[in-house]
Amino acid sequence: MTRMLSKLLSAQEPEFRLGLRELEHASGGSNSDIRLSAEIMQQVNEKIRDLGLDPTDTTAEELYAVLRQRLTGDESRFRELLGLSADSSTPEILAATLKFAQDLDIPRECFAIKLSVGKTLLKGLPPKKVMKELGYRSIESMIKHEPVPQLLAAALMYESTHWQQLFYEQYKKLHPTNFEQRSIAIYYPQSRKWEAIASEFAQRYKNTTLLLPEFGSIIIMPITDLVPNLAITSTLLLLSQVNDIRCNSSFIKLQQVRPDFGNILYTSAYGKVNAIAQLAGQPLSWKTIHNYYSRQQASELPEVFDPHVQPEDLQLVNAEKILAEKIPSLEFWVDTAKLALVSDTNTVSLNMLDVALNATNRLDFKDSILKFVQDRVWNEILIKYLNPRNLEDVLGQLGEGLAQQPRELSPVTEMVTA
Repeated sequence: MTRMLSKLLSAQEPEFRLGLRELEHASGGSNSDIRLSAEIMQQVNEKIRDLGLDPTDTTAEELYAVLRQRLTGDESRFRELLGLSADSSTPEILAATLKFAQDLDIPRECFAIKLSVGKTLLKGLPPKKVMKELGYRSIESMIKHEPVPQLLAAALMYESTHWQQLFYEQYKKLHPTNFEQRSIAIYYPQSRKWEAIASEFAQRYKNTTLLLPEFGSIIIMPITDLVPNLAITSTLLLLSQVNDIRCNSSFIKLQQVRPDFGNILYTSAYGKVNAIAQLAGQPLSWKTIHNYYSRQQASELPEVFDPHVQPEDLQLVNAEKILAEKIPSLEFWVDTAKLALVSDTNTVSLNMLDVALNATNRLDFKDSILKFVQDRVWNEILIKYLNPRNLEDVLGQLGEGLAQQPRELSPVTEMVTA
């Protein structure tokens, strides 16, 4: 069973096996790895049967092809729901998916830098290359006509690494009073200048969206090229990024009591990937802790969260369930986030976002994406090993960090690339 998880995660051995042994010891020998492996295998077999295949006689390559075919069929059903036709243009598809996401009744509040503060930061370090690309003669005119998050998205493309570092350095001077509670914003610039920027962005990063978690913002790049399965893939990405922003938001809210709040903000936005705590020697990210408590009753939230992080801050969006509620035939994808078929030589992800990105990018099986299922499985492993026996120690580390000097913290989000 451990070997199956190791292959699924493309883990280094024997480090992975030894790490699981330590987790087992710390949790009181719960055999969580065996139970998770068995759960994944059982559910994968059920999904294979749902596809009309035989679990005992289906190769990873065959399953990969059928999943892509299933996703493409669901794209057609989703476009019909959105009022789109088979020959709808890319701008029409993006506009329709944006409206769909905006109309959903989902948690979307976040703790983000005030836009007025963002303007001040940009004025302090004008992004001159962005000004040139967008055709502005002054920083004042550009800031007046372009939303701050859009300008930062362009800056991450055109300004130098040195400029970006200097910009993020300014975060060290920020305080909790420079933040506000507001709804997550999704921007969709559509001028010709932005279409040119989007085309270059898509070619460079193989992506159509950019995430700015500290500003609670998602920028949809206005690409015009035809992209297969764009409606369902862009919707899944948007909802995943809503979760990323809310996870980052709850983390920043928790840091308000820290005297070095600005340094933590800088590190989380621009710093190295490190843990906020450890579980039996394994690094724990805030994302794992957030996910763990998003599944608990409000009464079970620890005192260390008070008064800043409340139960509503921990709610997450389940994209697969949302789509299945709108289109019953998409029920197949519910609870597939942690599923993958692992054979002797190959692994195929059943995670809907992995499948969508594979289909959208027309990737051959040997080049298929496993990122999202691997992230989910690793989080599931750590969450299953969190129990009353070791949770007190983890919360002690978290509380100690809030009261004393900080550890280096990891950014809880990253730009999704296809």
